[in-house]
Amino acid sequence: RLNLNYGMFNYFVSRPQLVAFIRGYQDSLKIFTSGNIEVGEVKRVQNGLEGYLNDQYDPYVIIIYLAMSSIYATPNSYAPYRPSIRASRYRPLIYFLPFILIFVFLLPIPYYADLILYVALIALFYYFLIFKKIS
Repeated sequence: RLNLNYGMFNYFVSRPQLVAFIRGYQDSLKIFTSGNIEVGEVKRVQNGLEGYLNDQYDPYVIIIYLAMSSIYATPNSYAPYRPSIRASRYRPLIYFLPFILIFVFLLPIPYYADLILYVALIALFYYFLIFKKIS
């Protein structure tokens, strides 16, 4: 709710109305007192905002509401839905893993060194594929 304590009255705009105004579903905000008496209205027009106020209330109320709602002079809709991308940018490296492992197997080094090198390379690839994800 867009609440304002000014003078002897509490003024507010209801939350559903405010959300509809921000998103562009509605082009006006009705301002009420705590006794649900309509005080005025802020309308979105082509070039900005206009304020209308009942004569018996202080004109500064509508000026304050115009200032507070001026950032919503143009409607702000939600951004289009985009599923979160959890794929790693290093994913193409997984296609080179078999070739690198075959290359390591063909190197003329002892068996236990091959095994250590295999484990190190696989750990390195998984580090890039799992822990270096982009979001």
